[in-house]
Amino acid sequence: MPPPDISQGGGREIQGAEPLKRVTHNLLYFPMNVYIFRNSPSDKVPCFREDNIGAVIEAVASTTDTDRLVVAVYFLARRIDFSGSFIMPAVSPADFSTIETGGDSAFVRAFPPPPDLPRSFSLIRMMLGTAYNYPMQETDTYGWTMRYFTFESHVAFLFGHELHHFRKYRLGLHPREGEIAANRWALRRAREEEFPLACRGRETGRKRTRPGRD
Repeated sequence: MPPPDISQGGGREIQGAEPLKRVTHNLLYFPMNVYIFRNSPSDKVPCFREDNIGAVIEAVASTTDTDRLVVAVYFLARRIDFSGSFIMPAVSPADFSTIETGGDSAFVRAFPPPPDLPRSFSLIRMMLGTAYNYPMQETDTYGWTMRYFTFESHVAFLFGHELHHFRKYRLGLHPREGEIAANRWALRRAREEEFPLACRGRETGRKRTRPGRD
């Protein structure tokens, strides 16, 4: 099915971090640790609640073996950018706040690592600026113009893209697929879970990537 035309259309400030919850998938029953960090209160912005993020991540990952996957989500006030990265296995607790992924990752070092990290794990980091208004539209570096009708749909696509890299490098799935394929897979998973978004993207070609720099 081709993408539709895009023209249609908590609480206290955290000094440390506590796990949002240990998510158990609906279909495969694999555990996944999700941690939420934020640099300002989020009570007045309902869509940025931790339980919203947990539900989105759980839904998109519900068909994937996420054993030993850690997801770190950073809410940053007054930022208008989103970014994600997948860091190759194996990451240790000592690496959690220090390993570099390129770009602006200084925000990671502002928070101490959670105390209950696994001894070895794969890591997806997501930085979510909270200064957006939805619906919103953006064009990424791969030529895809996305329209997100809700904050949750934006998170679903971003997480799905990084989860594709996890599946490729950790699980051995999606051989020889790059960034364009990751976008396609993320779009499909978001639509399967009924998150409202639309796109106009490149249908051919792919950009090869290196783990930890996606």
